[in-house]
Amino acid sequence: MKVSRFQRRGEISEQIFNFINGEFIPPLGGAFAETLNPSTGEALCKYPLSNILDVQKAVEAAKSAQKQWSKMSTIKRANVLNQVAELLEKRSEAFVRAEIMDQGRAIQGASKEYNDVHREVHNIKHFTALAIAMTESATKTNDSVSYSCRYPLGVIGIVTSWASPLHSVLWHAIPALACGNCVIIKPSCLAPIEIHLLAKTFSDAGVPKGIVNVVYGKGDAIGKAITQHPSMKALVFVGSERTACKVLRDRSDHLLYTKKISFNLENCHAMIIFDDADLDEVLPAAIRGSFLHNEGQHVHSVNRIFVQTSILQTFTDKFIRVVQRLKIGNPSESSIQVGPLISREHRQKVINLIQGAVNDGAEILCGAKIPKLDSKLNRGYFLEPTVLGGFQSNFTDTINTMEVPGPVVRLIPFRTSDEVIEAVNITSYGLSASIWCRNVSLAHSVADQLTFGSVWINSWLPNNPSMPSDGWKHSGPGRTGGLYSMDFYTELKTVNIKL
Repeated sequence: MKVSRFQRRGEISEQIFNFINGEFIPPLGGAFAETLNPSTGEALCKYPLSNILDVQKAVEAAKSAQKQWSKMSTIKRANVLNQVAELLEKRSEAFVRAEIMDQGRAIQGASKEYNDVHREVHNIKHFTALAIAMTESATKTNDSVSYSCRYPLGVIGIVTSWASPLHSVLWHAIPALACGNCVIIKPSCLAPIEIHLLAKTFSDAGVPKGIVNVVYGKGDAIGKAITQHPSMKALVFVGSERTACKVLRDRSDHLLYTKKISFNLENCHAMIIFDDADLDEVLPAAIRGSFLHNEGQHVHSVNRIFVQTSILQTFTDKFIRVVQRLKIGNPSESSIQVGPLISREHRQKVINLIQGAVNDGAEILCGAKIPKLDSKLNRGYFLEPTVLGGFQSNFTDTINTMEVPGPVVRLIPFRTSDEVIEAVNITSYGLSASIWCRNVSLAHSVADQLTFGSVWINSWLPNNPSMPSDGWKHSGPGRTGGLYSMDFYTELKTVNIKL
């Protein structure tokens, strides 16, 4: 079989290093661990098992560099970061290759019109332009003039998950850097390669030494060291609610009073389909949102599809026909639509959630099996795209209140808008939901009553970096996006002059 360009390692090293003070260096303790290729279960590369001393070294580098970086004009900082965008675009194929090998993303979802790299290039340019355009307020009274000034915070800690790591890092790092801060990034051990390529891109783009630092290692060591370090002026955490609670529980007295916090946690995305929706438009979005975008492991992946009863059978038949034709296999092959899950343990977690739903009365409409592939891929972490039904009007089934991070979606009927609003809101998570409906007044009314940070009408996962995109409820505190990012990564000072 012909090897595609996306199967070759290219710029992907067999051993990666920490990126501290502009240099790629081994961990001070000398220890490394292996990350596995989710498609084959084989060793992919070695990454550093750093310790608290590596974090301290990164903090010292960032603090030293931040003094000059913050004094640089906003336009000059923006020009440097725009060079990152240019290089990122030129190296898009390398990043796609990393996503395929590192995360198992099928090439169809990683390299076509929904290419994450192109989206991030757009976002970088948006945030740098926004930083340049920022203005502050001033007022005058009979005897005084007052004006406000904006200042960077200092050193920012970014602890990310394995799901869409490029976006998780850049969504926070770019506005932080544009405002004059420095960052220390702790990538997931399950997907370290893409951030290694990103660190090299920052370096090659001319970002000064110490401005961006990357430290690899286990969460209970490096993540904890970053979140608890007194020099961290803000903390961004992307991951599970359970880990976020542990972070707060370990040092809540220190975190809550001295750090800004932005937590991007779990979601239970609900797609609501009313009977006047254009099913020809809905169906591709439902398939993409449920299975094709990061194999259903994206934080905005569709978990629940609520379908009005009058069209339930029609939609179900069409939906399942498409799902059953989805091709599973080697994610680097152009014909493959669904790749593996991130790890063996994660796949078993998803299987357990499916079995729990079945035990509660759900019906498997299709999928839920480990597919039989060739001998090499059989050691990978594949799972058939799964559709669950049979929920009737029992919206309180456990699985319909929680996130299932994998290729699993639930079809749930509803009769009225009041009924579906209650059902959708029952989850403790509130990051995003979508509504498909031609009746604009109805769509606005429903959107107004959903307890989610983002509600998309007749679309799924639009990219608008000028708007806030964070969650409600247990999906995490903190607001970023557009001007909210500028506010989060700066402090304001008011100066009053007596006339």
